[in-house]
Amino acid sequence: MRARRWIIALSLLALTAPPLLAAHPVLAQDDPLDGTVVEALGGISPMMAEGRQLVLLRLTLPPGASIQAHSHPGAVVITVESGTFATRFIHGSGTITRAGIDGAPGAAETPETGEAIELHAGDTLAYDQDAGHTMDNPGAEPLVLLASALLASDEPGFMFQEGEADAE
Repeated sequence: MRARRWIIALSLLALTAPPLLAAHPVLAQDDPLDGTVVEALGGISPMMAEGRQLVLLRLTLPPGASIQAHSHPGAVVITVESGTFATRFIHGSGTITRAGIDGAPGAAETPETGEAIELHAGDTLAYDQDAGHTMDNPGAEPLVLLASALLASDEPGFMFQEGEADAE
């Protein structure tokens, strides 16, 4: 069942987000995204964005799921829709904006490389292509993330960091 969801998610992405599906050796392994369901919500073709592709995705990580250290070929903004999102930057960093009160955003934070970070509903994390990180759902409920990314159209969307330590 898990493999079938993975194949369906890849099929949906193939229609709207080719850079996420470009050939990459790790994608041939058994479920590198650990049961994560990826839904393409929209995007702009590379022809309109001069070699870049803007994509909007919803990622749902089941309880206990982990995605090994990876980076992306462009800037990414992730918003936690529900659940608990744990991450750790292997290299580079990002900017966290915590959910605010009455629609006003909270203060921005810049985590240290290697620091364990937890984000919750309404929190946002932004980072660029120089950042590599892990993704985990430590909670008992599914983790739902909305991700907007401006990716190079000629590179895979997930570039797994072989040899890099995953979150402990």
